[in-house]
Amino acid sequence: MTEAKSGQSKADAVAAPAAKKAAEEADEERVAKELRTRRTMQLENSQAAVKKLEGELKDVRKTAKRCETLTNHSEGFYDEINKLAKGKTLVEATPLFVDQANDIIRDAKDIVTSDVYLDRIKEFAPAGNNPVYPEILVAVRAVRQSLG
Repeated sequence: MTEAKSGQSKADAVAAPAAKKAAEEADEERVAKELRTRRTMQLENSQAAVKKLEGELKDVRKTAKRCETLTNHSEGFYDEINKLAKGKTLVEATPLFVDQANDIIRDAKDIVTSDVYLDRIKEFAPAGNNPVYPEILVAVRAVRQSLG
């Protein structure tokens, strides 16, 4: 029986390091699998964030283009109103100029948000007398500064 016990002890002595090594390998494999899973989730999250940011960037570029176009338009309009306002007495603006000024104000408010000074500018009411050219000039000037 002693021989059987010593044979079993030897087998246990040989099996113990093999079992320990197998357990270590299983732990390493589990850790590697968890790491791959975490990295896959991080990659998916970052790809989703990139898609969202690409969409936002596209919107920002579109808004910047609209702002540039409106700035150019308002600059030409401002120059024409400025010519009409110089040296003239207070003459009412034509309905065309009032409509154009209202369009510029409306478009600017659509593009620029949270600007206190732009929020204070109101569109010209079509009822009653039209505003005089200097009034339109001041309003368009404020809009241009808000766009800048």
